[in-house]
Amino acid sequence: MITGWCGGAKALGSDELLDEVKSGHQAALNAIRTLSATYLYEETHPRRVVISEGRYHRQGDWVRVEESEKGKWAKDLLLKDGEVRTVHRQWDTGSRVQFAAERASSAMQFGLSDMYVAMH
Repeated sequence: MITGWCGGAKALGSDELLDEVKSGHQAALNAIRTLSATYLYEETHPRRVVISEGRYHRQGDWVRVEESEKGKWAKDLLLKDGEVRTVHRQWDTGSRVQFAAERASSAMQFGLSDMYVAMH
């Protein structure tokens, strides 16, 4: 296999190529300093059902995810300083809101759609 950058070319075996691709992929991920997205998490079979929707924002060393299922629950998650801070709100049938807060290690996946973890 031949690959080249800046006019140079070199032959690589499959293990060397895989190492080079992994290194380039990691460098690209590390170069992403800001990423924002909105998302819709849904099931489509046997019928379309929206599970939740949310917003994802990563800037530098922190990530914020806001997700909800309209009228049922909402969750705000912040990953900063090696810790995930979560505030969860849930509405009961009488329109009352229950709140919960928690702190956890940044090693956990947070939110239904953790885009940054999915990219690794």
